[in-house]
Amino acid sequence: MNGNDKGAGVAERSMGFGLRALNRLAGSDLLDRIRVRKLTERALFQGTKNGFRSATVAGRAFKATQKLTRPARQATKLHCPWLLCVGEADRVARPGPAIAAARRAPHAELRTYPGVDHFDIYDGPEFEAIVADEVEFLRRHLLSASDPSPAVGISTA
Repeated sequence: MNGNDKGAGVAERSMGFGLRALNRLAGSDLLDRIRVRKLTERALFQGTKNGFRSATVAGRAFKATQKLTRPARQATKLHCPWLLCVGEADRVARPGPAIAAARRAPHAELRTYPGVDHFDIYDGPEFEAIVADEVEFLRRHLLSASDPSPAVGISTA
């Protein structure tokens, strides 16, 4: 396997993970409970118009950072909104480097979750809390300011 095959595999696995996460989010009743299903669907539709182009750009950027020994050093060069959800008790991906990277990135938003370990976020109240933070982040960054028609139950004030 050459280096290009490895990068393609990472991109495919990442896209697969993203699709699984979107399916899980779509099947969750959380969107209905917090009354943002229409808003989220609209944001995802708008986001996927250029999604493949963005995924390609993101894939190239990720591949470039794989060559570095410490990719978090590149955080200062990231000039787009970036949400980091960090479990403070994570024993798989140490919280310290992610928190440090968030502090260096110009447009990073850091959410920490006390007592939350790496796999705690896939179910239960930790999942609900993180998804709510992600939806709120996406709402702020993906919805067009020129769109005056909010989803049902969403206040523009």
